[in-house]
Amino acid sequence: PILEVFCIGLLLQSCYLFRIFQVFLSKRFCLHTPIFTNSMKIFSILALTAVSASAAVNLIDSTHGIGAGSFELGAYAQNSGNSFNYMRLSTGSTTITGWTVGGPDGVDWQTAPSNPAFDGAYSVDLAGVSHAGTTSSGSISTTIPTVVGMDYLISFVSYILGPDPVTGRLTVGSLDQTFASVGIDDPSDPTYTPFEYTFTALSSSTVITFATTNSAGFGPVIDNVVIVPEPSSALLGLVGISVLMGRSRARNQRGESGPRD
Repeated sequence: PILEVFCIGLLLQSCYLFRIFQVFLSKRFCLHTPIFTNSMKIFSILALTAVSASAAVNLIDSTHGIGAGSFELGAYAQNSGNSFNYMRLSTGSTTITGWTVGGPDGVDWQTAPSNPAFDGAYSVDLAGVSHAGTTSSGSISTTIPTVVGMDYLISFVSYILGPDPVTGRLTVGSLDQTFASVGIDDPSDPTYTPFEYTFTALSSSTVITFATTNSAGFGPVIDNVVIVPEPSSALLGLVGISVLMGRSRARNQRGESGPRD
């Protein structure tokens, strides 16, 4: 409830400030033409969309379906012959909706009671070979639409099983980041470590990849991957567009009012 109230307040405040800015442009440059009015209406919609997205919407969920960021979508089927509640996925698998598995060892898609998730029912162990002392390399990737040059926030949670110094690697846009989770002793009652980073989109389509290469055979386990536009970046971009639009229209008007032959 507190987050919802904050998001609503942010949206209302942004709408109010944008309306003041719109009136200022209209009076300062005498922009009352239908073209300007229609352009500002479209801009208003884009501004509200940007504020709403930055406040609440996970871009992974909006791209691949609600729950995709927490690995909730897809046809889970526990591997036969095991009682540890996981499904081994090999390189190239797209069983988890919105995600593609890398290798060479793949990943484990896991659930309770042996491996409770942080959000929803499922999480992903990036080490596809779950045997102590066995080197394992796995990864999982997804793709979302982005705006070139815009900053985004990515957050997720993670843990590893045991005291072994296992690290993961996150690559997305301008970010290439290693992360080390807190080790736990009991996967049936895990303590997840939260992580949050900022990255800049380098193209209109951005790939997010989590990977590991370790010698322990377990983890890192990841869950609840969330990506949202960085609020100040989104709003500054919209203001910049508005200023350029106002200047362009003002120059056109000055040209139209000049002397005629």
